[in-house]
Amino acid sequence: MFFDLDQFKMANDTLGHMKGDELLKEVITEIGASIREIDTIARFGGDEFMIFFPDIATNEAENAIKRIRTLFKTIGKRHGLPLDISFGLVQYTLGDNLSSLLHKADALMYQEKVKKRSLLPQ
Repeated sequence: MFFDLDQFKMANDTLGHMKGDELLKEVITEIGASIREIDTIARFGGDEFMIFFPDIATNEAENAIKRIRTLFKTIGKRHGLPLDISFGLVQYTLGDNLSSLLHKADALMYQEKVKKRSLLPQ
């Protein structure tokens, strides 16, 4: 799973970069506590992250996404920020490698971001 913290620039602009960095650490700590011990969370860059869910059914991974999204919105409310998160979830299939999985997950995450933007009032 690839995910990105939507509109995180607003958090940095509102709280300042030092507090924004603390917020990132808080988010990742809480997400890390909400996933299985076997799962691995890693920062890809900026406000983009990956979670590897080995040996998990798709519906269980989708449930993890719902939990993480709710957790992130709760953290945003604690800080007075309307934060959201975009995901790209892919499953390994024969012939995939790390690069192809990242590319697919990133594309799905970006599609979710574009869909959310299209729903915003103009």
